[in-house]
Amino acid sequence: MKRFVVIKNIPSPYRLHIFNEMWRQLKMRGIEFHVHFMSRGHVERPKSWMNPKIDFPHTYWRDYGFKTHHFNIGMILHLMINRPDYLWVGSPFDTFTGICAAFFLKAKSKCTWVEGQTKTPGRMIGFIGIFKRLVLSRFPLVAVPGHDAVKYFQMHQKLTSHKMPRIVFMPNLIDETRFKPRDQWPEEEIASIRKSLGCDNLTRICLISARLDEVKGLVPFINQLTPVMVDGWKIVIMGQGALKNMILRAAAERGIADSIQILDYVVYDEMPKYYAAADLFLLSSIHDPNPLSVPEALHSGLPIALSDRCGNVEEGVKDGSNGRVLHVLDEKKFGAELKEILNMPIVDLQKMGRVSKLENAEFWSTVTAIRKFLDDVIA
Repeated sequence: MKRFVVIKNIPSPYRLHIFNEMWRQLKMRGIEFHVHFMSRGHVERPKSWMNPKIDFPHTYWRDYGFKTHHFNIGMILHLMINRPDYLWVGSPFDTFTGICAAFFLKAKSKCTWVEGQTKTPGRMIGFIGIFKRLVLSRFPLVAVPGHDAVKYFQMHQKLTSHKMPRIVFMPNLIDETRFKPRDQWPEEEIASIRKSLGCDNLTRICLISARLDEVKGLVPFINQLTPVMVDGWKIVIMGQGALKNMILRAAAERGIADSIQILDYVVYDEMPKYYAAADLFLLSSIHDPNPLSVPEALHSGLPIALSDRCGNVEEGVKDGSNGRVLHVLDEKKFGAELKEILNMPIVDLQKMGRVSKLENAEFWSTVTAIRKFLDDVIA
């Protein structure tokens, strides 16, 4: 029986969703599936991610690296001896294991995945750029999450004679069965969430799911708001981080403290209800490769106000159709765009939300995206 093998650094929850569906579809194709994890976790990820319940075949390997720089000698030797038919490698130049897999492991079809984007592409020239392109040239295929990543690889191709990999799409998927529009939830559950936020039926909720870090652009966003703009709105920020006090202080200085609420922690199982209870999703990031909150909001049927610095803005927003693209580095334009979306009648926001669910969310359909990906890799 043919074997499809994945090398992944740690068991990230959103990747486990992808692997479960991949395992299901590969069984239907008569192909074995196995995931090799470099580690159970690392310092930059929550401890709650460690030791999750996993049904698909997998192995955790002894890690000789440090922090996020994993090195798994046993895994590499095992896969050199037991050569898979199809190999998908994550972290191709971020871990020692990924680098070794690029140069020493062989398979009938060999693919990596990279979340590069053109807005913040990282180092493209000098030793680092040359090294990245050398590693990437060892893969015939590369999985990317969206169309901006295609342009990122075109940038690399212009800088080298090495042939860059052929591109296949693998969006950053979420479990869309958990996220659904408000009309698919019991009314009492949505009412309970809105009441907990101090909102009556007339108050509109703008939801922001983001770490309280500088790259998320939350303080510049708050500094664009006025009491008139947020009249009738509650801005609910779900996230933790060092900038909490700075955000609240900026809100107080703008005279909008009563309209801003920060939820430090929301149980993941409850998060879909907060999306469903909201009237608008907003993300003002200055740097954000491919935020998972975007497909969560789209599947929840929300209109989207999304920073043009997000890697998945092209797939997430059709400007004027299901939301607005926010030009966050242009202060004047950014303010005008926020004023427009916050002044929009609720019926127009609801219409945009329906477009999000019916049109834009299709790109992140788990079954369809994985089927297309497997067709490309196995072919």
